[in-house]
Amino acid sequence: MNELEQTQIETEQTHPEAMPNRVLVMVWLVLIGCTLVSVGFAEGENLSRLAAVFVCSIAVFKAQLVIDYLIGLKHAHSRIRKVMLGYVYLIPLIIMLGILIPEWIVRLTSLN
Repeated sequence: MNELEQTQIETEQTHPEAMPNRVLVMVWLVLIGCTLVSVGFAEGENLSRLAAVFVCSIAVFKAQLVIDYLIGLKHAHSRIRKVMLGYVYLIPLIIMLGILIPEWIVRLTSLN
């Protein structure tokens, strides 16, 4: 048994809630894949409203993966996780509303 395997076994024994390396690698690969897909959509000549919403949706999915697996809040106290996820859902929602219905947002926020 090499030193890396020994360290991994010790980590699993002392921190049973720790994410296995294979899960972290899979999450990382999914994040890279989602990034490539969203860049492909965002770099297009004519970014449509639907493509922008799709890119925001990918960002929300990626943020949830980071919060749950890389930060490790999947098994943390529910309030902490809910606050983080609330922020992750709220900001892209505001951005998507601004993309989908900008005229309504302008009317709502204008002083006239």
